[in-house]
Amino acid sequence: MSTTKPLPMHGDGGTQLEIFTIILIPVVGILLRNLFLPWITHGKRFPSSGKQYWYKFLVDFIFIVAPTFGTQTVLADSVGIVHLIMFSVIALLLVFMLVEQSMVCKDGATARFILNRIIEEHHAPTTFLTYFRSAIFILVACAVLGVDFAIFPRRFAKTETVGHSLMDVGVAAFICCAGLMPALKTSARKEESERKRAGRRFTVMYSSTLQLVGLGIARTLVLTVLGYPYEVSEYGIHWNFFYTLAVVTLVTYVLPGQFTLITATLFAGVHQFALSNGIQDWVQDEAAPRDTFLAANREGICSLAGYIAIYYYSRALGRFLAKTALAGLRVRSWAAAVMHMLLLCAFFAAARLAAESALGPPSRRLINLPYILAMISMECYLLAGCIGVQTVSYIIWSARVPHFGSEENPFATSEPCLMAALNRHPLLFFVLSNVTTGVINLSIRALSLESWSLSPPVSLSLLFGHMLAACAVPVYMCAKKKQ
Repeated sequence: MSTTKPLPMHGDGGTQLEIFTIILIPVVGILLRNLFLPWITHGKRFPSSGKQYWYKFLVDFIFIVAPTFGTQTVLADSVGIVHLIMFSVIALLLVFMLVEQSMVCKDGATARFILNRIIEEHHAPTTFLTYFRSAIFILVACAVLGVDFAIFPRRFAKTETVGHSLMDVGVAAFICCAGLMPALKTSARKEESERKRAGRRFTVMYSSTLQLVGLGIARTLVLTVLGYPYEVSEYGIHWNFFYTLAVVTLVTYVLPGQFTLITATLFAGVHQFALSNGIQDWVQDEAAPRDTFLAANREGICSLAGYIAIYYYSRALGRFLAKTALAGLRVRSWAAAVMHMLLLCAFFAAARLAAESALGPPSRRLINLPYILAMISMECYLLAGCIGVQTVSYIIWSARVPHFGSEENPFATSEPCLMAALNRHPLLFFVLSNVTTGVINLSIRALSLESWSLSPPVSLSLLFGHMLAACAVPVYMCAKKKQ
């Protein structure tokens, strides 16, 4: 049995509402940046390499990443004020744009014309998915290192048994991303034959599973060799995040994907039934022996069915979006998609409250029904925000506001290079953020210090450097490919 020691990295959690306000920060940052950069540069397009490209990266980092780790640390108690400031600047920019539009175009576009403008395939209809995935990556990467410092509130740390917390969202959010992708990518490749699509799907599954298993083995070996402390109650002794993703990837490839909503509900129902009939007590029993592989890794293995349910609910959401927003040819269909996601968010939030009253609070260790519903509600909320950002870009483009996009591409001048880079290299970014976290923690301990004792300025500097390094490498990889 591996030698481990408990870490003071858990809290009692907070409220679902607070988590919603935190996860919206990078999305609001993207909107602010999308409005600010084209307006301040008069629509100038940045080159894909050189100094100006890195200036664009710094703008992305300041507008999107800095507020995210700020509200997870020193500004955690002022998230409402941060939102107020950001939305006030957004409102001011919109006023400036309206004034400029009225001066340049005497006969401006009507609301009917704007909402009925046709959106075609080359107008980047899945940009919101790039925003969604990248926002999750940034939120998780900030928390991975931030939790080791005193400036990171304990209510954001992973809960010990039950409750709502920011870090409890992490793994489920990655599963949500994986579930959304198939339907939306298939929608973007309607002309591709079924045989080619099946071959592509098998290749992706095979390579992804091998990579994840390899990373899981590497993580286990590195932690054992370095004696790096980890929490047994999270996944078990040998299990980890990468094995969970690998199993979900493999199982969801084997199972049929036609009836996603039914499959998700069946997995969620059977999983909750098993939890309520003994599994929950066994998983949470600290005195239960870990004398077999299953017993040693009961947290990770027994939560798999819950994660598969989250995957299929997300896949159902992806199909719903593909049949509504992506199937719509006009701007108004995207505005309607925002409302659809908000209504679904409210539905799943109400279902979560009902499940909590009957079954108890959500648990990240068990992935019980209240947790599943809480994660799907969060996913719908974040999707509403990301689709909203894309809809604003479409509206501005449709209104022909100066400097914003072109006839060919509404996002020609506003695409964040950081978001695009993280979307193209998600695994690289995640591994880098974990490696830099380990290096920083080991370096602190080598100096006979504790991360808890570091002052807020030092902690913030380390977190800033961690995020800057983890973000810069994927951006560099993208810039290198474009040269």
